[in-house]
Amino acid sequence: MAATLPKLGSSLAVPCVQEIAKKPLTRVPQRYVRPDQENPFVSNNNSVLQVPVVDMQRLLSADFMDSELDKFHQACKEWGFFQLKLDWGDMFYLTTLPIHLRKPHLFPKLPLSFSKKSGNENSEPDEVSIGLSPHSNSIGLTILLQINKMEGLQIKKDRMWVPIKPLSNAFVVNIEDNLEMVMNGIYPSIEHRAR
Repeated sequence: MAATLPKLGSSLAVPCVQEIAKKPLTRVPQRYVRPDQENPFVSNNNSVLQVPVVDMQRLLSADFMDSELDKFHQACKEWGFFQLKLDWGDMFYLTTLPIHLRKPHLFPKLPLSFSKKSGNENSEPDEVSIGLSPHSNSIGLTILLQINKMEGLQIKKDRMWVPIKPLSNAFVVNIEDNLEMVMNGIYPSIEHRAR
């Protein structure tokens, strides 16, 4: 007699992002609205809280290395996040809006919705839409290159959500759970979210 396995649950049927992107959207689909989450719009541009910036050139300079290492240590210890400013010139530049400036022929394998010359440029995200719920990462270190000026990444600092203002030529560096353990809690893994 064959044993029957218990049903452990199932996933919600969710259309893939490519299918959603085929239709012009004027509102965020209801299934992605998260009224149970804190308001993602927390800080204005005049916020006193700013994620620290560490300058790679100063880290490599004999004159500024000690002060920049101290800044690096404080950023890791107090924030768990920082932006690493680099002095480099490599760039991948892709115009998405306004639509008439797109050049899809340069990238023939782009999704169809990007290649089209139509769409709603004025679609704004709903105030309760959240891209990623608050979480911390479990590995060691994340290095992120933000490719636009949108303040979508937010970190929790002193019980407030602080947006990371993307800098040109900078990586966002995130201390994660395992590194926090290795450092005996000196460098914390910080709760963050994305909208």
